[in-house]
Amino acid sequence: MTETYLKTLNRSCNFFLQLAEPEKNAIKRKSFALSVVINSWVLLEAYINYLSEILAKAKIEKHEKALLLDKELKLNDEGVFVEVRSHSSTSKRILFILRNFSTVDVEEFRKTKLWGEIQNCEKIRNDLIHPKTLTNKFLDHQITIKKSESFRTSIVLLIKTVNKKVLNKEIFLD
Repeated sequence: MTETYLKTLNRSCNFFLQLAEPEKNAIKRKSFALSVVINSWVLLEAYINYLSEILAKAKIEKHEKALLLDKELKLNDEGVFVEVRSHSSTSKRILFILRNFSTVDVEEFRKTKLWGEIQNCEKIRNDLIHPKTLTNKFLDHQITIKKSESFRTSIVLLIKTVNKKVLNKEIFLD
């Protein structure tokens, strides 16, 4: 994966925002706003996977490398460690990366406004991907153009912050 893919995802968010703002049809506006939210979270997950691939090349413990690559070590029937597919939440992976590959005080970072916004984004994402109810009230309340733009802004800021703290360089998503 390259930064080009990340730029494409960010541009798709911008594209849907531009379509949403002048749209008069409420259903279309909601659809565009929803697309911004989904694509923003995909952008974050793609970035974390991209960063994890880079960090997994460092000299780190096997279990740390496995976690970065969405795997874990398990004992097979012969008593040998083997890598198996696993999944940790995006938030947990972000905190792991910050704790192990930067000088960020993770406990302090978790108290920031940005982290609170990301936690809210993750809740909205989870509610959308794993809905418990399928009512219009849910979509009307959760997904507005303003909220979807805030969602995207928070995710882009998190990506830029993590990249600066971990790789010590700027990332350009536009």
